[in-house]
Amino acid sequence: LLAFSFLLFDETTPHPSVLTLVPVLGTALVIMFAEKGTRCAAILSWPVCVGIGLLSYSIYLWHQPLLAYARVLGNGELPAGLALLLILLSIALAGLSWRFVERPFRRKNGVRRQTVFTAAAVGTTLMIAAGTGLATYPMLFTRVFHPDRIERIEQISRAMKSEQFVMQDDCHFQSETFDTTFRETFQRCAQRYGAAIFVTGESHAIDLYNALALNSGYPFIASVSRGYCRPHEFFGGRPPYPCHYEDLKVFAAENAAHIRRIVYTQTPDRLFPNGMTNATIDDMSTEAVDQVISYLAELQQASGVKITILGMLPPLQVATQDLDVKQPLKDALAQACSPKLIDLTRQVEALWSAKADAAHLEFVSKLDAFDLHLPDDLLIEGEITYSDNRHLSRVGERVFGARLVQFLHKAGYSEF
Repeated sequence: LLAFSFLLFDETTPHPSVLTLVPVLGTALVIMFAEKGTRCAAILSWPVCVGIGLLSYSIYLWHQPLLAYARVLGNGELPAGLALLLILLSIALAGLSWRFVERPFRRKNGVRRQTVFTAAAVGTTLMIAAGTGLATYPMLFTRVFHPDRIERIEQISRAMKSEQFVMQDDCHFQSETFDTTFRETFQRCAQRYGAAIFVTGESHAIDLYNALALNSGYPFIASVSRGYCRPHEFFGGRPPYPCHYEDLKVFAAENAAHIRRIVYTQTPDRLFPNGMTNATIDDMSTEAVDQVISYLAELQQASGVKITILGMLPPLQVATQDLDVKQPLKDALAQACSPKLIDLTRQVEALWSAKADAAHLEFVSKLDAFDLHLPDDLLIEGEITYSDNRHLSRVGERVFGARLVQFLHKAGYSEF
């Protein structure tokens, strides 16, 4: 029962629910039948099991920050190999914690009770003081000793915070699912304006939706898009929640008369199993591309709605939050920009364009439509146009969105 839970339960398993009884019952049976002389007790008495038991609390304490920070650095994804390495590191660090922290505290005469309480009181006081100071004056040190960096830090902070922005205004609206609210709003706007421009994809589709909603004169722009959700295989795991693509097939077929065009976009770096930094075009998964093209072609044929693929945004090699504020922001951004990644993105777009054309899908280069000139376009009007290493800030959505709408008009897409 425990093995079944470990191997088959995942993020989609409802909890708490009746399924929660499976691991609970398994644990109860282990406890019930682990009496001395039984096979269960013999297995649990193996040195490796005893060792894990001794270290279990320290492993628990160590594994959480290690895995959490790894996900942050990996933009939410954690390859299986890295996860295994971090688990082994957690065990090693737990061994040191157990040897040099837990054991001394557990000795009856190891540490006096008065010493423990005194240390706890002093430590708690220092942490409260430090927390209060940092909360009240988060950049006090920088303001005193490096006032020239304050503006750069604030520029970076504004760019990062703007990633949370999603335009919601009358008949410009976005959702992660085809829920009741989305469907009711769509029907209301369809009665008012006719047919929508429909944007879909993952987090980059949210950027694209914002760019269009902020700049297009078209009154009815709707989007169902969700981070991580792409209609191709995932490398190093799977989305932490169900995606919307099967529901989109049904919705598009039911509402074809009220959808003028479906626009799809995604990031290029997730097409490379080992990332883009040291990759060539040969390292890209053509199977993943084919899966997306196949899905979109099927969607277009089944619904009768014209589909346009808007290409790829080149990623940076250094995320906005990791820029070196000790130097001028323009110089830091120039160093974050990689000509190799820009060229590789161009190659990815060329391959997508050819496959889209063969499937009777329209393809528009995002590099061309945004009229991107990197690294110069990373800093416009004193604001950063990327919110991290591969998403647009609100300024980027506004500036590049205006260029996009102008480009589409010139290309004959009058509805934008």
